[in-house]
Amino acid sequence: MVSIVAMISLISIPLIGRVVGQYRSEGSADAVVGSIREARAKAVASGWQYRVIGYTSGGTIPDAFRIEGRDPNVAVPQWPAQVPSSTRTFTADQYADRWTSLRTEYGGAQFAVTGGGTRFLMTFDSRGTLPATGCIPITNCLEGFPISVVIPTGGPTRNIQVTTAGGVQIY
Repeated sequence: MVSIVAMISLISIPLIGRVVGQYRSEGSADAVVGSIREARAKAVASGWQYRVIGYTSGGTIPDAFRIEGRDPNVAVPQWPAQVPSSTRTFTADQYADRWTSLRTEYGGAQFAVTGGGTRFLMTFDSRGTLPATGCIPITNCLEGFPISVVIPTGGPTRNIQVTTAGGVQIY
Protein backbone atom coordinates (compact mmCIF):
# COMPACT_ATOMS: atom_id res chain seq x y z
CA MET A 1 0.00 0.00 0.00
CA VAL A 2 2.79 2.43 0.91
CA SER A 3 4.55 1.71 -2.38
CA ILE A 4 1.37 2.48 -4.35
CA VAL A 5 0.99 5.84 -2.58
CA ALA A 6 4.67 6.60 -3.22
CA MET A 7 4.33 5.74 -6.92
CA ILE A 8 1.23 7.90 -7.32
CA SER A 9 3.06 10.77 -5.58
CA LEU A 10 6.06 10.44 -7.89
CA ILE A 11 3.78 10.67 -10.92
CA SER A 12 1.44 13.41 -9.70
CA ILE A 13 3.89 15.93 -8.16
CA PRO A 14 5.62 16.80 -11.49
CA LEU A 15 2.23 16.95 -13.19
CA ILE A 16 0.93 19.39 -10.57
CA GLY A 17 4.05 21.54 -11.04
CA ARG A 18 3.46 21.73 -14.81
CA VAL A 19 -0.21 22.58 -14.34
CA VAL A 20 0.65 25.37 -11.87
CA GLY A 21 3.30 26.74 -14.26
CA GLN A 22 0.80 26.69 -17.12
CA TYR A 23 -1.79 28.49 -14.98
CA ARG A 24 0.71 31.20 -14.02
CA SER A 25 1.81 31.67 -17.63
CA GLU A 26 -1.71 31.83 -19.04
CA GLY A 27 -3.03 34.00 -16.21
CA SER A 28 -0.27 36.58 -16.49
CA ALA A 29 -0.51 36.77 -20.30
CA ASP A 30 -4.30 37.10 -20.09
CA ALA A 31 -3.92 39.95 -17.57
CA VAL A 32 -1.61 41.89 -19.93
CA VAL A 33 -3.89 41.30 -22.93
CA GLY A 34 -6.91 42.35 -20.87
CA SER A 35 -5.14 45.58 -19.91
CA ILE A 36 -4.23 46.31 -23.54
CA ARG A 37 -7.87 45.85 -24.56
CA GLU A 38 -9.05 47.96 -21.62
CA ALA A 39 -6.62 50.78 -22.50
CA ARG A 40 -7.90 50.79 -26.08
CA ALA A 41 -11.53 50.91 -24.91
CA LYS A 42 -10.76 53.75 -22.46
CA ALA A 43 -9.09 55.74 -25.24
CA VAL A 44 -12.07 55.38 -27.56
CA ALA A 45 -14.58 56.16 -24.80
CA SER A 46 -12.76 59.19 -23.35
CA GLY A 47 -10.91 60.85 -26.24
CA TRP A 48 -7.68 60.64 -24.22
CA GLN A 49 -4.50 58.78 -25.09
CA TYR A 50 -4.11 55.58 -23.09
CA ARG A 51 -1.24 53.13 -22.97
CA VAL A 52 -0.11 49.98 -21.29
CA ILE A 53 3.46 50.19 -20.05
CA GLY A 54 5.49 47.43 -18.45
CA TYR A 55 9.02 46.59 -17.43
CA THR A 56 11.23 43.51 -17.43
CA SER A 57 13.30 42.43 -14.42
CA GLY A 58 15.87 45.14 -15.24
CA GLY A 59 13.32 47.93 -15.63
CA THR A 60 12.06 50.79 -13.48
CA ILE A 61 9.25 48.75 -11.86
CA PRO A 62 10.55 45.15 -12.24
CA ASP A 63 8.20 42.66 -13.95
CA ALA A 64 5.16 44.90 -13.57
CA PHE A 65 2.71 46.72 -15.86
CA ARG A 66 -0.16 49.20 -15.70
CA ILE A 67 -2.56 51.33 -17.74
CA GLU A 68 -1.84 55.07 -18.01
CA GLY A 69 -3.82 57.88 -19.60
CA ARG A 70 -3.34 61.52 -20.47
CA ASP A 71 -5.44 64.30 -21.92
CA PRO A 72 -3.86 65.19 -25.29
CA ASN A 73 -5.70 68.54 -25.33
CA VAL A 74 -3.73 70.22 -22.53
CA ALA A 75 -0.87 72.56 -23.46
CA VAL A 76 1.87 70.04 -22.63
CA PRO A 77 0.42 66.53 -22.16
CA GLN A 78 2.45 64.44 -19.72
CA TRP A 79 2.32 60.76 -18.83
CA PRO A 80 2.13 59.92 -15.11
CA ALA A 81 5.41 59.51 -13.24
CA GLN A 82 6.91 56.02 -13.26
CA VAL A 83 6.93 55.34 -9.52
CA PRO A 84 5.86 52.21 -7.65
CA SER A 85 2.24 52.48 -6.59
CA SER A 86 -0.40 50.02 -5.46
CA THR A 87 -3.24 52.51 -5.92
CA ARG A 88 -5.04 54.09 -8.85
CA THR A 89 -4.75 57.87 -9.39
CA PHE A 90 -6.87 60.16 -11.52
CA THR A 91 -6.44 63.91 -12.07
CA ALA A 92 -7.91 66.39 -14.54
CA ASP A 93 -5.32 65.47 -17.16
CA GLN A 94 -3.76 62.11 -16.10
CA TYR A 95 -4.78 58.59 -15.16
CA ALA A 96 -2.60 55.85 -13.67
CA ASP A 97 -3.83 52.40 -12.70
CA ARG A 98 -2.07 50.45 -9.98
CA TRP A 99 1.02 48.47 -10.95
CA THR A 100 0.35 44.76 -11.44
CA SER A 101 3.37 42.73 -10.36
CA LEU A 102 3.86 39.46 -12.21
CA ARG A 103 6.29 38.34 -9.51
CA THR A 104 3.84 38.62 -6.63
CA GLU A 105 0.48 38.14 -8.35
CA TYR A 106 1.47 35.38 -10.78
CA GLY A 107 3.98 33.29 -8.86
CA GLY A 108 7.24 34.72 -10.11
CA ALA A 109 6.33 35.28 -13.76
CA GLN A 110 8.62 37.62 -15.68
CA PHE A 111 8.55 39.71 -18.84
CA ALA A 112 10.95 39.51 -21.76
CA VAL A 113 10.81 42.04 -24.60
CA THR A 114 11.99 42.04 -28.18
CA GLY A 115 15.58 43.13 -28.61
CA GLY A 116 16.46 42.67 -24.95
CA GLY A 117 15.03 46.03 -23.82
CA THR A 118 13.73 46.74 -20.34
CA ARG A 119 10.23 48.05 -21.14
CA PHE A 120 7.27 47.72 -23.44
CA LEU A 121 4.43 50.07 -24.25
CA MET A 122 1.43 50.35 -26.55
CA THR A 123 -0.29 53.72 -26.89
CA PHE A 124 -3.81 54.28 -28.25
CA ASP A 125 -5.46 57.46 -29.50
CA SER A 126 -9.20 58.22 -29.39
CA ARG A 127 -9.74 55.93 -32.41
CA GLY A 128 -8.09 52.98 -30.66
CA THR A 129 -5.02 53.02 -32.92
CA LEU A 130 -1.51 54.46 -32.71
CA PRO A 131 -1.75 58.26 -32.40
CA ALA A 132 -1.55 60.09 -35.74
CA THR A 133 1.02 62.50 -34.31
CA GLY A 134 3.64 62.26 -31.60
CA CYS A 135 5.01 58.87 -32.63
CA ILE A 136 8.30 59.86 -34.22
CA PRO A 137 10.04 57.51 -33.91
CA ILE A 138 7.33 54.85 -33.78
CA THR A 139 8.88 53.53 -30.56
CA ASN A 140 7.34 56.53 -28.77
CA CYS A 141 3.98 54.75 -29.11
CA LEU A 142 4.79 51.08 -29.76
CA GLU A 143 7.85 49.51 -28.20
CA GLY A 144 9.11 46.08 -27.23
CA PHE A 145 6.53 43.87 -28.93
CA PRO A 146 6.20 41.00 -29.18
CA ILE A 147 6.62 40.52 -25.46
CA SER A 148 6.91 37.21 -23.66
CA VAL A 149 5.69 36.09 -20.28
CA VAL A 150 8.15 33.59 -18.83
CA ILE A 151 7.79 31.31 -15.81
CA PRO A 152 11.36 30.68 -14.58
CA THR A 153 10.34 27.58 -12.59
CA GLY A 154 8.67 25.88 -15.55
CA GLY A 155 5.56 26.29 -17.60
CA PRO A 156 5.09 27.43 -21.15
CA THR A 157 6.20 30.84 -22.39
CA ARG A 158 3.36 33.00 -23.71
CA ASN A 159 4.06 35.57 -26.42
CA ILE A 160 1.88 38.65 -26.91
CA GLN A 161 1.75 40.60 -30.16
CA VAL A 162 -0.15 43.79 -31.01
CA THR A 163 -0.73 45.59 -34.30
CA THR A 164 -0.77 49.29 -35.08
CA ALA A 165 -4.53 48.97 -35.49
CA GLY A 166 -4.82 47.82 -31.87
CA GLY A 167 -5.32 44.09 -32.35
CA VAL A 168 -3.76 41.75 -29.81
CA GLN A 169 -3.11 38.03 -29.73
CA ILE A 170 -1.39 35.42 -27.56
CA TYR A 171 0.62 32.64 -29.14
